[in-house]
Amino acid sequence: MVQRFTLTETGVAHHGRYVETAKYLAEESAGRMIFSGFGTAVDDMPPTPARIEASNPANISIIPFAREYWALWEAGAPYAIDPVTLSTLGSRSSVLNDQPAPFSAHPKLARDGTLWNFGVDPIDDVLHIYRISADGRSIGTQRLHVDHIAPIHDFAITERYLVFLLPAITCNRDRLMGGASFAESCQWSPQMGMRVLIVSQSDGSVIEGRLPAGCLFHVANAWEDKAQVVVDYMRSADPSSLLAGWSVMAGEYRHRRGAALTRARIALPDGSASQEALLNHDAEFPTVRASDTGKVYRHLLCLERTQSRPQDVPGYDQLAYIDAQTGDRRVHHFGDAWLAEEHLLVGEMENSAPRWAVGSGLDLNAKQTVLSVFDLRSLEAGPVAQARLPYALPLGLHGTFVPVVFP
Repeated sequence: MVQRFTLTETGVAHHGRYVETAKYLAEESAGRMIFSGFGTAVDDMPPTPARIEASNPANISIIPFAREYWALWEAGAPYAIDPVTLSTLGSRSSVLNDQPAPFSAHPKLARDGTLWNFGVDPIDDVLHIYRISADGRSIGTQRLHVDHIAPIHDFAITERYLVFLLPAITCNRDRLMGGASFAESCQWSPQMGMRVLIVSQSDGSVIEGRLPAGCLFHVANAWEDKAQVVVDYMRSADPSSLLAGWSVMAGEYRHRRGAALTRARIALPDGSASQEALLNHDAEFPTVRASDTGKVYRHLLCLERTQSRPQDVPGYDQLAYIDAQTGDRRVHHFGDAWLAEEHLLVGEMENSAPRWAVGSGLDLNAKQTVLSVFDLRSLEAGPVAQARLPYALPLGLHGTFVPVVFP
């Protein structure tokens, strides 16, 4: 379900609309769940490519692209959404050459307007790489075989490279083919380490490296620094924090240490790699400005979990604005009774620093979803404006900011 907040001089409006994927339409008609989800398996559903595409809920992120919005999953094609009405325009499987294939929810836009993306096929151990023109046409694909490929959620681009960090997790094919959900089929494999793949945008050649075993969901940014590639990402030492999340539905949640902002350096061309923790705060959902993608940057926004947060309460309770070069940070603490969601950097001041942070959160006491706007010059002072909905929305994942509605 796509949620849209429209901010105008007269106020804030909220619209929500389901993406009418094949999965949504079939299950609405049947009145029940008939296709497996990421963590929930449905009986008698082997993971053939066609059935995987039929499971596509298009529910992880949304991006403005080719005069449409693309709603994205990880294992299937993007769905196009009308930017004005939010109605579903249909699958854009043409970027996958009209074949069932994975397509991640974190594509990256290069400065020339090219969209780069990838997809992971854990059954055949293939990393798909896609290059898409600004008008939405496929202009290049590549298939890389990667032994015991890890589930990769996010990646980075620099001026010349695509950067993949592979968590030390592998997929148990027998378990997956036997009907388990994808999440249930993933297993901690520290002997694999964290593998690094640096892929040339020009010729597809690959430089391989290795870091100590760890896990990640999200990459903040990457850039080239002389004869090395530098990557900032949210690293956790093991998947325990991920596994703890499954206990939420049973009302048995106990927090385990999550990810922290980490910087990795990969030397070119030999692939030797090292890393260091930039901050030691339990954090996630890093966002940077699109204009900073692939180059040295300073401005990073993320969510943090304070040490004082009760261990039986999931989620994040603090917004942090970080200088990625100095480590300086400003924070706003929402409070224990909040579940903060991803916030975005918006606008620009005369010194080219971003001006605003905009994002949503769930006020557990009021049972309301709240949209907040912060002035980054005084983040500690709290939001300069808030819009409270008279209801609570389902918790979301990733969003985007569009300064004007498409004509």
